[in-house]
This record gives sequence, C-alpha cells and structure tokens, in this order.
Amino acid sequence: MLHAVRYWRSLLDTLRQSVGSAPGPVSDYQQHAPSQDDAVRNFHFAIGQGELQARTIRVMHRGDTELPADSTAPFVIGTLGSDVLANQVLVLDYARRHFNLYASVPDSLARQATYVPMSFDSRRVMVDMSLQGEPKQLLFDSGSSAFALLTSESTWHNLAQPAAPTHTAAVNSWGKTLTSYTVATAAALQVGALTMPLRTVTYIKGMNWWQTLLMASSGMGGMLGNEPFVDHTVILDVPGGRFGVVQR
Repeated sequence: MLHAVRYWRSLLDTLRQSVGSAPGPVSDYQQHAPSQDDAVRNFHFAIGQGELQARTIRVMHRGDTELPADSTAPFVIGTLGSDVLANQVLVLDYARRHFNLYASVPDSLARQATYVPMSFDSRRVMVDMSLQGEPKQLLFDSGSSAFALLTSESTWHNLAQPAAPTHTAAVNSWGKTLTSYTVATAAALQVGALTMPLRTVTYIKGMNWWQTLLMASSGMGGMLGNEPFVDHTVILDVPGGRFGVVQR
C-alpha cells in the first residue's frame, strides 16, 4: 500500500451528512473534501503519539454507506498504508490487539527485542531473516492476516508437508477474484535466536505479472503476514533500519 491512507468515499459522505460541522477529522474532511480527482489533500491526523500530515489521500468508491447503530462501535473508513511509517517506529502488539507509533523505540521494548536488518526502500518493508536456516529477504505486510507466508508456487511445493491436504479459497484483491492454495508446513522462521513456526504456506494463482517477476528476480522469498507473530510484539524501526521481535 503506497498511499498514506485510502478512504472509503461512501462512508465519509455519510459521516459528513450525519455529524455536520463536528470538530476533528470529519471537519478536516469537509474542509479538504474530495474534488473530481477523488483525493483529500493536506489532511492532518494522529495515531497515538504520532502526528501525521498526509499530502494526498486517495478516495475510493467502496465501503459501507451506513454508520453503525451503536455510535461507540468501531467502524472502518479506509486503510493505512506504509507512508505513515516514514521516519517512524511502529510497534504491533498482537496479544493486546493494538499498535503505537513512536519517534523512537521505547527503552522498555528496545531492551527486550531481538533484531534483524530491515529496509524501507520504495515504501516496502523488507526484512532479512532466516527460513529453514537459509537467509531470505521477505516483504512484511501487516495488512495480511489471512496468510502466514505467501510465496511462489515452486517454494510452496518445497515447503509443503508431504501428503498434506491443500485448502483452496477465493481471494478478493481490489475487486479481482484470485485463488489461493494453502498447505501445512513444518518450516519455521528464525529471527536471531527466536524461532517461529509458519504452520502454513500459500501461493496464489492470478497474481500480477510484476509480483511474480519480483519474487523470481529480486531474491525476495515471499510476503510475510501477521500469523507467525501473533504471540509476540513486532517493532518496525524505520529510522534504525531494523525489525524487532519481543517474545511474550
């Protein structure tokens, strides 16, 4: 995701109609409402202690058209992209189900974490870690909870447990339906001295040609989702160029 935020226009229009000139982000949306090019510009918002200014937010024609009946219930108005990580530290605490954005890694976490190198070139979180004892570069996508490791078909065959059943599913990728193939694996990730089992590995038929080419030519081992870290806390330290795991 290369945009700072993607907003669902239908729900934002509903918000604007429902709350009128309420203060905060909604009034900001009114002030910087999408023009014909469907973009919100110069939008300010906060994530915990992190203050962010998005120069351009793409607005997409999708999402719910009604607010939840319970005004205190959470609801989705869009997606956060990797732009928000620029010069920031993102801490994903899976056990407590929340994340924080910091200017630097808190001392309490920094002392507990095991780190591996991480790059943020072209707004992609690329992590150097080991898979079955072999060094790999993996794309980490915190928006992927459905798959532990999404990789090429050849790697999928190499990691699959012999005779394990394959589970297929339809995957909606921005309006296009693809087919995923998931199988059990005994493979594990190594982050320093920490070992985290993958449990499953997946490949998808119908990926864009550039995604297939990227995996084949760049040495990228695949896309890593949240599943291997659900019992841990993850630190994406962009200024420090490191990816940390705190064992819980």
